[in-house]
Amino acid sequence: MEEMFVQELVVVLIAGLIGAFIALRMKQTIHIGYLLGGVLLTLPFLSGLVDFDISRNLAQLGVALVLFTTGVEFPISKILSIRKSIIVGAFLHAVLFIFGATILLKLFNLSTFQALFLSAAFSNSATVLVLKIIEEVKFDIKVTDTIISWLVLQDIAMVLVAVFINSYSSGEGLQLSNIFGAALKSGLFIGISLLLGRSVVPKIFESASKTSASELLLILAFVFCLTVAFFAEMIGLSYTLGAFLAGVMISESFVNHEIFSEVKPIRDVFSALFYVTLGTLISLSFLLSDFVTIVLILFILILWKFITGFVITTLLEKQTRTGFLVSMSLVQGGEFAFILAQIGLNNDWIDRDFYSMVIIVNVISLFVTPLLIRKSEKWYMSIREFVRRKHMRLYRLLFVKLDRIVDVDQPDLINHVVICGFGRVGTYVGRALDKTNIDFVVVDSSAETVDYCKQRGIRIVFGDASNIDVLEKADVERAQAIVIALPEEGATEIIASNARDLNPNIKVLARSHMPEEDGRLKSKGVTITVEPEFEAAISISKKILNFYGRRDLNIGSYLKKSRRRQRSKISNGDNNVNSLGIAKK
Repeated sequence: MEEMFVQELVVVLIAGLIGAFIALRMKQTIHIGYLLGGVLLTLPFLSGLVDFDISRNLAQLGVALVLFTTGVEFPISKILSIRKSIIVGAFLHAVLFIFGATILLKLFNLSTFQALFLSAAFSNSATVLVLKIIEEVKFDIKVTDTIISWLVLQDIAMVLVAVFINSYSSGEGLQLSNIFGAALKSGLFIGISLLLGRSVVPKIFESASKTSASELLLILAFVFCLTVAFFAEMIGLSYTLGAFLAGVMISESFVNHEIFSEVKPIRDVFSALFYVTLGTLISLSFLLSDFVTIVLILFILILWKFITGFVITTLLEKQTRTGFLVSMSLVQGGEFAFILAQIGLNNDWIDRDFYSMVIIVNVISLFVTPLLIRKSEKWYMSIREFVRRKHMRLYRLLFVKLDRIVDVDQPDLINHVVICGFGRVGTYVGRALDKTNIDFVVVDSSAETVDYCKQRGIRIVFGDASNIDVLEKADVERAQAIVIALPEEGATEIIASNARDLNPNIKVLARSHMPEEDGRLKSKGVTITVEPEFEAAISISKKILNFYGRRDLNIGSYLKKSRRRQRSKISNGDNNVNSLGIAKK
């Protein structure tokens, strides 16, 4: 038994590594590589190597730990600040998607229960994968928080969906008392968790951190995560919801960052196990035998999920860009599908062939997810520009009226500065301009930022800065300069290009994070790029040299020359240089 356990883990992890290296070579996310590794293990000459029973049980820890670490960095104040619009939107989306998808799937000769079951299984999104990808893509805070809030609320909604499916399968129909009981149970569990997270739990972990045994904190966090997850499942809720709330309860403690850094490596190993074992669930023979039908079903589900998500999010958030990015990020199936499929098979609700279809449709949706999320910003910009050129009336409806472009306390300005994005960078720039009595106007798509600016008498235009109509409201035609303080490179390029179209003489300042970005930004009209990391490096280097009494060395000049050499090599097509401009070995 011990040898089988070790053999299984070795085989699964090696397959995951092979798949990961293939995915990285293909410029795909590493989690797609893990899925690919699992698919490789289903090939005929490898299929009997291990049975995966142990790995699949351990893999559930990966899901729990991912949700746990997300909760650790998701403080209670953020939970309590989730807007009613997001709560209404998430639950309304689940209902509309399941209802509409059930009708659409009937076109494929599925029974009503099969169509309902597949729709319910696909209504949840892949929390683990989406969280990892948006961490890489770096959407703005509003979009990221909306996505995370939806994912959390989906886990709660899935408890109600599971109750409904169970009632329907037993012939009881829609039992509102059961659904109300599940909702009440979820609400009580969340409420008690938040109460404990405000008082008891942080004190326990802070006390543990004061002991001389540093590993005690890690063990305590691990046990706490699994205990809360187990308790949630025991009372009929999702163990993923329990794991997330376990992290949230710790988030108010000053040791939350230490716990995150300690748990993260363990999480990544078990997360790899999870995705490899998901890949092994694909039946290649079933996929090839009914490939066209599976692809069509997947296309219908993704399209309908996107449409319902986009309409609901856009109407509630009053921003087409937020609606597009959020809905595009959540179009895939999720972990709930595999749990529901296994429950359905064990209880004879579905047969083995339909089980294979549910699994394959959801797993393939995971393969396309990285592409959809990474390209979503670019596709949104392209669609909006296409509509602007081809159908101005539709453009005005979607991207002006629906986007609720609002001109707040905006008198006519001239030779002013336009600040796109009023986060930390934009706020500091605004303070500097205010101190020197230089007029400026802010462009931001956050309602909270509008309230902040109105309270302080700051001129602001509410809307998406990449929308040329929004820039017109900010009087870019008469501005002296525009500062693009947004993290997304794609949005920065569009804003710079639109600003140049409105005012060819305007000075465009933007931040970049990689030397490779400079050329693209300059080609789009950016006048000056600022690398925050580089400026921080100069400041830190100067302070270190001051400690050693080396004020005579102009380190800033040296580093700037080094950066120019690096940019020159990159522009000449030489990618064999590191961040210091030194040739790689």
